[in-house]
Amino acid sequence: MRTFAEYREFLEPVLHLLAERASFRCEPGLAEVLEKHPRLVALFSHGTPLSWIPVSCLIAQECVLAGGGDRVPLGVVDEFFYRSPLFRPLAKHLSQSERPLSFDGLVESFRSRARADLVVFPEGSNCFFGDPSCVQEFRSPRALELAIRTETPILVGVHRGSEDWARTLPVNEDFVARAPLLPAPIRSRLSRAGVLTVPFLPKRMKRFRVSCELYSPRLRASDLSGDASERKAQVGMEAEAVRARMVVLLARLDEE
Repeated sequence: MRTFAEYREFLEPVLHLLAERASFRCEPGLAEVLEKHPRLVALFSHGTPLSWIPVSCLIAQECVLAGGGDRVPLGVVDEFFYRSPLFRPLAKHLSQSERPLSFDGLVESFRSRARADLVVFPEGSNCFFGDPSCVQEFRSPRALELAIRTETPILVGVHRGSEDWARTLPVNEDFVARAPLLPAPIRSRLSRAGVLTVPFLPKRMKRFRVSCELYSPRLRASDLSGDASERKAQVGMEAEAVRARMVVLLARLDEE
């Protein structure tokens, strides 16, 4: 499987094309985090629908510089991308998997690997509904459940600089009601958000900044309920705690 060092070879030039300057901060220092923890679940804010690109580029660069070049990054990709002939190669490349794994399969695959990091943008498709400068609701909290079940620390990260890569368009409530072809989850999200976030071709950023911190889940694997509904509520509360940390980290970036 490809390592961060291998990804860096082609992602670092991409980062230079996307940003004039890039900075990365981690608390504690990333080298210390990587040395102490052979596995991490990295949860990053999404921003615009395309902001995951510079985040991924900078992560690869910084992990190599911090001594983690031999670690294996794993991504979580929506099953939609595997079904699309156009996006399937990208899905395989990002996830390092030939097929979408079930949640239990992903847990076992991750648990069996040493020096591997799962990189997730938990807002998912919710980044299409809302202000790109804010942290949207997590589409799913299951990355938190994976971290808890495998007792893996979480690296929580946020970023600033790419907010102009999208425009928010107001969506009329009547339009949502009269669009029968819209799937119910999208209809509900549009109705609540009132805006649609449309990505644009990226323009080069003056400065791209990433800030992250180590977060230890409050729950342990033994705390998780055997009842699916109760477990979902437990994990959902943990997800909200992580989202709250993202909001704090973004506020600190804005104050600088």
